[in-house]
Amino acid sequence: MDTIYNISLNKSSSTPLYLQLAGAISAIIQKGDIRPHSQLPSVRKLAKSLGVNNATVVAAYKFLESNKQLYSNVGRGTFALGITNKKSEQPDFDLKSAINFAKETIDSDLFPIEAIKDAFSKVLDNERGSAFAYSETPGLLPLRTQISADLLNYAIQAKADNVWLIPDITTGVDIVSEALLSVSDTVLMEAPASYSIGGVFQEKGARIITVPMQRDGLDLDKLEAVLKTSPVKFICASSYIQTPTGYSYSPEKKQKLIELACHYDTYIVERDTHSEFILDNTIPKPIKAFDNKGRVIYIKSYGRSSLPGFSITALVASDCVLSLCNKEKAVVSGFIARAFERFMAAGHYHKHIKEMAQIMKARFSLVECAIFEKLSSYVEYTPNLGGTGVWLKLIDESLTSQKLASVLLKEKVVIIPGALYHMQNIDIPYFRLSFAAVDEAAIRLGIDKIAELLKK
Repeated sequence: MDTIYNISLNKSSSTPLYLQLAGAISAIIQKGDIRPHSQLPSVRKLAKSLGVNNATVVAAYKFLESNKQLYSNVGRGTFALGITNKKSEQPDFDLKSAINFAKETIDSDLFPIEAIKDAFSKVLDNERGSAFAYSETPGLLPLRTQISADLLNYAIQAKADNVWLIPDITTGVDIVSEALLSVSDTVLMEAPASYSIGGVFQEKGARIITVPMQRDGLDLDKLEAVLKTSPVKFICASSYIQTPTGYSYSPEKKQKLIELACHYDTYIVERDTHSEFILDNTIPKPIKAFDNKGRVIYIKSYGRSSLPGFSITALVASDCVLSLCNKEKAVVSGFIARAFERFMAAGHYHKHIKEMAQIMKARFSLVECAIFEKLSSYVEYTPNLGGTGVWLKLIDESLTSQKLASVLLKEKVVIIPGALYHMQNIDIPYFRLSFAAVDEAAIRLGIDKIAELLKK
């Protein structure tokens, strides 16, 4: 049984974590290392051991239940059914030929290879071996200066000293949590949301309360009801193209959030990953742009979806907040930082983003048309401002999204079930389709297959 704690998951893989975990557990069962009717680790214990959120483990267990490899007993836990000789019951995890609506980053064939090569070459030609030297913390000053100037496009005024370079958004949340969060502090999160960030808060011992998302942002009435009854350290928000809903905050709600944060003495942790992909080319104005009181901690990814592996994340906060943070945790590869600075200074970054935005816009239009044509009898869909995915609700709530995901996987179509966006791990009747790595022909075929299954 101990082998289950040694499972290794690749968080940069295009295969969803819950499928990687389910595949690894299945292999252990088939090998005979888990006896029939043996109890598996609790969700919380395994999630903590593997460094994933609870929803990932729940989704993996549910997937294996649907494939008759596990069974659950309410109040007692989850148990193995043991080795089965029925090949048809085994989940197939070879996704190379699958239509992958779960991948949130573009395919490598869309990378601006020549521009990246040019940036690398110039850094090496000009700096030779010193190109690989560690840059100062909290990040290479020329790049921080450039990002400071870029933020003016979003109506955010921030000095280079108030911009820290970090590897990813999760690291940014970890840095500010370590500085400001104490055990049992309360954090308010959007519901539904991607709960990898929730896992960071849980590790710090925080109490998480969820507030429903509306089409124009958080339900502020319910938010304030919580603020009135309990001190809150952070309000987490994604102001543009929120994952998974795709909803964006109205200017009125952005301003109101600032007012509430000031009145109730709390901070807003704002994540920005998809604001470049707004359909009507509106220039984003994040919550941070409304902040003149230092209440917003803004974490923006430069290229998370469009330049995986060659992207930079910026943590932007007031002097007061940053003075409490450990700048030694703000570590980015010196070479990557230097290359990205060249890439950005030459105009390649924004050129690439503009090209990707046009591709995503075309795919978004195709997906919407296919939803209305093929899926309108089976799902509810609320149009949004853009992004790289859509959030769909099953009309027949007796059909769980996890069950749909399991059946579709056998048809070589991968979707993201709603349970992965629910803090209490409930299998809600929603699912997400990301088209970041799915071309137009595959989009049509994939949605056709979803429609065919929902008819049955």
